[in-house]
Amino acid sequence: MNALKATHFGVVRQLGLLTSDLDRFVASYRKLFGLEPDRLTTVPEGASAEQCKRRIAYYNFPEIELEVIEPVNSKRVWHEFLEKRGDCLHHIQHNVDDLAAACARMEQNGCVMIERGFSINVAEAEYVFYDTLAQVGYVTELVNFREIASQKAQRCADVRKE
Repeated sequence: MNALKATHFGVVRQLGLLTSDLDRFVASYRKLFGLEPDRLTTVPEGASAEQCKRRIAYYNFPEIELEVIEPVNSKRVWHEFLEKRGDCLHHIQHNVDDLAAACARMEQNGCVMIERGFSINVAEAEYVFYDTLAQVGYVTELVNFREIASQKAQRCADVRKE
């Protein structure tokens, strides 16, 4: 465990599953485990059927979040992933303390960036997806919630010193 703490990738925050039918998944999860999603949303938030890019269900467990994604009118890459692999693990998300350094490491190791943007949950947080299918069998997502929290804590400490 100590080795994990020494890297940018030591905190796994989320498992992302891809499904062709979110309603079926939610019903199956309810039947099998008696669990309801903590939140259901669309991307963009509140989108109509024509505008909806993805439908998402979130299940928040004590140590990790399960994000279940149904691509609707989304980028072709999401649909191609489903066509090739069926309902499956799509990504593992690492919450990093230095997004630039983590991205540099991925790129130094030949990983190609698939998508980059800002979190739908925390406006200033960034996410970056890397194609790591050949290396580990899933997509790797990086987010910088830890980095943002550290920066905020530092600003608060600086204010207290004044």
